Amino acid sequence: MLYPEPFIREVREANDITEVISNYVSLKKSGSNYKGLCPFHSEKTPSFMVSPSKQIFHCFGCGEGGDVFRFLMQYENRAFPDAVRALAQRCGKPLPTVERSPREAAQHRERERIFEMNTMAADFFVKTRATSEKANAYLRGRGVSETVLSTFSIGYAPDSWDSLYPRLRKEGFRESEMERAGLVLRRKQGSGWYDRFRHRIMFPIADTYDRIVGFGGRVLDDTLPKYLNSPETPVFDKGTTLYGLHAAGQSIRKLDYAVLVEGYMDVVTAHQYGIRNIVATLGTSLTAGHIRRLRRYSRNLALFFDADTAGAKAAARCFDLCVPAGMKIKVVTLPPGEDPDSFIRAAGKEGFAKRMAQAEPLMDFMIAQVRCQELPRGLEGKVAAAERLSPLLAAIPNPVEQELYLQKVAAMLEIEAQVLKKGLRTSPRGAPRGAGKQPTRPTAPTESIPRLEGQFVGHLVNHPDLIPEVREAISPNLFGHGGLRSFVQRLFTLPPQDAPGRTTLSGMLAEDAALTAEIRRYAIEEREPFDLKGSVQRLELEHLKRQRKKLQSEVSLAEKEGRHPEVTRLMDQINQLNRQIECLK
Repeated sequence: MLYPEPFIREVREANDITEVISNYVSLKKSGSNYKGLCPFHSEKTPSFMVSPSKQIFHCFGCGEGGDVFRFLMQYENRAFPDAVRALAQRCGKPLPTVERSPREAAQHRERERIFEMNTMAADFFVKTRATSEKANAYLRGRGVSETVLSTFSIGYAPDSWDSLYPRLRKEGFRESEMERAGLVLRRKQGSGWYDRFRHRIMFPIADTYDRIVGFGGRVLDDTLPKYLNSPETPVFDKGTTLYGLHAAGQSIRKLDYAVLVEGYMDVVTAHQYGIRNIVATLGTSLTAGHIRRLRRYSRNLALFFDADTAGAKAAARCFDLCVPAGMKIKVVTLPPGEDPDSFIRAAGKEGFAKRMAQAEPLMDFMIAQVRCQELPRGLEGKVAAAERLSPLLAAIPNPVEQELYLQKVAAMLEIEAQVLKKGLRTSPRGAPRGAGKQPTRPTAPTESIPRLEGQFVGHLVNHPDLIPEVREAISPNLFGHGGLRSFVQRLFTLPPQDAPGRTTLSGMLAEDAALTAEIRRYAIEEREPFDLKGSVQRLELEHLKRQRKKLQSEVSLAEKEGRHPEVTRLMDQINQLNRQIECLK
């Protein structure tokens, strides 16, 4: 549900960010700002700043920040509309009526009905489990405590064809709705419907807002399939949903890494032993959607898969997706015959911590896989190893890291690193095996923000009422930093009357967390007064100097290549720039 921008602005202005955050974090005065320990990551020295004058917060440790809505969304795991409603209630503002198109209204009703059915189904499964000796005996055998059963709302679907169906029917839900939610199936012969899940331990799958989007069911015996998941529905997408993320988010942020496993019981057992930063895929391979979801919490990921061939293949798929996206991946190798569930139950939290300490970077794991398969032996083996590792090396976005791994692989193959490096030029950089199926955008090297440009944009963020005036005075092309140039361009394309209400960083820069953090830093550190006219003049001056430097490089190249008419033309342009620069000094 989207509320009108004027209403959102009123709610923001009526909720002082310092007062709101003080309900969650102990703040102390620090100059014109307030400082405290960041609630989004673990720290001993306060780096979390709140600016009453700018009505924003920013953590200099983890980079999290934004306005009062952003804080509530992150701290209480709320969607934006939920945060608006909560803060509107806090300041006593009635919610406006939001009009939807007939299609949007129908989609909204369908989603709400599915959430309602899923909640009723989860409650039914929990109540059934409480009275089922078979289910409780199985769970006791797996060492699952009552606390963890409650945390994950683990239930039991009875060994019956129509236990859930008649209950939902009694509550007024139609068969077509239940089928759309993935809870019932139509009988193939004759008429009627039957429950999809029967005689299974039930694991409700929640989204990050604690809404139940689907279910996973596990058999109590050796019946196949061992696991049965809900089909995809209007509220359930397996390619973006991770089991346990609703319970792991805060822990992932504080520890700054997530642990990825493959099974429901892996997650449940980990929580049983106090390991909270753990999530699982839902019977599917890791996808770009999963990675985007995890990157909201941390860029560090540990793979904790079974010690078998499937686990190694999963690691290879993870490489294709994560490394070009700038994720830092480590692999935890388990003893033969163990899976995360059995290992944690046997070794406990201490044993898990020891294994984590032994985790190796994903690229080292991939190199070790090649070495273990004895590919590097002999001429053909070395060529095969180079062909297998070259696309992986080409996908590493950091040039220093890439160079170090080039040297390591070259030493293993007993060849010169430069020879191996030449092979990378024929490999599609950033597109290793399988990347065609799951395209990802390589992370560009971090571009340093010039201080003048950062201060200027920070001032615009703090004083959005100046945007119409600045729009008339300068062009976004004056900014040398590409990210800032794009940001200013977006600001300038907003209708003048809307600009003041739409300059919140959480909305304008949601796709670039690093740039967002830098702009917030400049905004929160701004010192009054700010010389706007002088800053515009300095921006123009620096822009002209960059143009001159570029032309000087072109002159040098033209002279080397003997293009004398081109040299004359370029020198004329440089002289014109020199005159403009002198006028601005």
